[in-house]
Amino acid sequence: MAIDRFAEALRVYRAASPPGGIERGAALEDEAGVALPVDRLVASQELEHAAARDLAAGDADVREAAALKLLALAALDLADAVDALPTDRAALAADDGPSEWEKTYEVVADVLERPAALGVPARVVPPFAALGADDVDPAAAAAALRTAAGKAIDAIGTDAATIADDAIGGLLKIPEDAIFQALGQTADRLLTLARDRASAALKATLRFVSKAASKLLRLLGPREPAARKFLEKQLGGVTREKLTSFAVARVLDADEVRAAVDTAIDTAGVAAAPASLQAGAAAVEQIGARFKRHREVVHLLTALLGHVQGVLLKLGGWAAAALAGVYLLALAYGVWVAGDFLDWKRTTEDGVLDLVDGVRSTVIWSLTPATP
Repeated sequence: MAIDRFAEALRVYRAASPPGGIERGAALEDEAGVALPVDRLVASQELEHAAARDLAAGDADVREAAALKLLALAALDLADAVDALPTDRAALAADDGPSEWEKTYEVVADVLERPAALGVPARVVPPFAALGADDVDPAAAAAALRTAAGKAIDAIGTDAATIADDAIGGLLKIPEDAIFQALGQTADRLLTLARDRASAALKATLRFVSKAASKLLRLLGPREPAARKFLEKQLGGVTREKLTSFAVARVLDADEVRAAVDTAIDTAGVAAAPASLQAGAAAVEQIGARFKRHREVVHLLTALLGHVQGVLLKLGGWAAAALAGVYLLALAYGVWVAGDFLDWKRTTEDGVLDLVDGVRSTVIWSLTPATP
């Protein structure tokens, strides 16, 4: 089973040799003599394969858990990239504190080890179990559903704006021509070009950044070129003014989703079964809460990327473009997964990141007519 395969791959991964030299794990060397944390790299790749299999699962819960796992693993790759930065060996040997990877794992352990505890099921299918008395006022239940949906839409929009701010904050430190290059090529291709031109001491760091990019690319899948094109259209000529004025609310079409929800409730709310409306309201509230965990992991990921940003920008050229490419992947995922949680039109029209049943679908399903 896929779950067993992931659990086994996670066990191997946690036991693998970390980067940083002899003091923190044995490593092989490449032809240039640079230490390569091959064990951790190989284990990371196996975990990526195990998690990615579930992105196509029929169960929305499994798909969402797989996406969160890939995000968490990308963050761990970036933590390894930080730990692999060239460091004085004497200083490293004297440092008995936790590594960046160890600190990051503690933050994302629930995602990797206990995904079922992250929230209620993503799919809420009628008929619903009754949550209250049969004499609940249908109008009051419909109003509660409307309120819950509005709060969830607001919460998802706020968290998506935070993701965008984190990514754009990193992009604003990168030359505009590098961002333009990143919009034209995949991040993994740019990272390969950067690694080929990097010093031996930085190759290990770039390999881990490449692993992180690989996991983000897995999340977008064949839609990644469309994501870059989408962002290029939104960002215009990739000027700093365009970056700073990037409006998540406009991109997400949140007002359109809110209008669709209101129309559905106005049309069928009073005729719906009160218990169904109550269950729908509870489920919609949890949708907003679950998206918060995505935002937290993406925030962690962009923060770790910031730790290697200075070194990569000093390399210039392909390295700067590659760095921009990873930030763009985080931005694209954050915006598109927020749209998925809202259940925006692009999910059904373009097949964009259809991982969960969002606010709009859950509201519509909760409007089950009352039984005469």
